[in-house]
Amino acid sequence: MLKTYKDQDYGFAKGNVLAINIQRIWLESGSEPNFIREFAKTYSHELLHIILPGIAGWPNIKNSTEIGEEKIIRKLCKEQWNREIEKSYN
Repeated sequence: MLKTYKDQDYGFAKGNVLAINIQRIWLESGSEPNFIREFAKTYSHELLHIILPGIAGWPNIKNSTEIGEEKIIRKLCKEQWNREIEKSYN
């Protein structure tokens, strides 16, 4: 079953399916260079959700819950993490 994106989502990955909210990124980017940059960051972020679980030992990583996975990916991508973002995963 596919998850549908919420309006606030830039993208999601489910199984081997990756989806990007192109309309939102385009409307919020303000220019083509900003769109390209944000699209690339979003695509990379969501691709990590697909790749990381396949790495040997991934299930043994502490906090390998959905929130833990998101924190790890955001750290790898140098993206923001705060309590407001964490609340959106509950």
